[in-house]
Amino acid sequence: KVFTAIALARLELDGKVKLTDTLRASLPEKVALAGALEPVALLHLATHTSGLPRLPGNLDTSAANLANPYAKYDAAQLYQFLASAKPNNPPGRLMDYSNVGFALLGHVLTLKADQPYEELVRGTLLEPLGVTNTAIRLTDEQRARLTRGHSPKGEEVSGWDFDVFAPTGAFRSTASDMLTFIEANLTSAETPAGRSLTHARQLRKVGDAGDLPLGWQREVTLQGGLEVFWHNGGTGGYVSFIAFNRTQQIGVVVLSNYGDAMAGKFDVDRIGLDLLKLGSKVSLE
Repeated sequence: KVFTAIALARLELDGKVKLTDTLRASLPEKVALAGALEPVALLHLATHTSGLPRLPGNLDTSAANLANPYAKYDAAQLYQFLASAKPNNPPGRLMDYSNVGFALLGHVLTLKADQPYEELVRGTLLEPLGVTNTAIRLTDEQRARLTRGHSPKGEEVSGWDFDVFAPTGAFRSTASDMLTFIEANLTSAETPAGRSLTHARQLRKVGDAGDLPLGWQREVTLQGGLEVFWHNGGTGGYVSFIAFNRTQQIGVVVLSNYGDAMAGKFDVDRIGLDLLKLGSKVSLE
């Protein structure tokens, strides 16, 4: 999702989109849109303030499909959902985490850039940073090195595949690549990619929801007043966490091949935050 938000930042800096662009103006006219979604803008999608639910109501959540829940969910089904979607809140009211919101954001960006999602992220972010082991479609050599995911019971499970939901978590990566990504966020390089990273971290007033960055979760620690940007993630058999604070120039990445994305457990988050505490030498409570 952070990569998706940074792609949005890059397209805005390039003048191809505006954060204030509405869904109605961003989607093809043929796409039916529920009236309550008319005021939703790209900014709302990128800050989880769109009011859209976490998952679309027409996602198959049967036990058989949960082994790979997003593989068959395509743009046609997303459009079908949008025609009758009932938001939980008006846009900008509050921050309410939405996977479907980021799937929709990424889909809009592919329409605006006229590029497949993976190519868009690779061109705007990964290649400029020299990140070479972060991809959706793996080469044979990368697939041979892929660490297999496991369930909480320790059983090997198949990874998830994505169609229109790719912007929510389809990328596979390495700790080395993620450390390169953190390092890029600790600087303020005057390059197109560097400006995109800065643009995504910039806080913007989003209605009653407050001041928010694009894509990132953000906290200011009570003791020490350190600004921490972070995000976590989970797919079938994998859990991840990344965080950094620019004041002390430290960051952490934790990647696990053991977990259940649907279980709502945050052990990896706690490990990452504990490492950040040790690195910062101050309490982040």
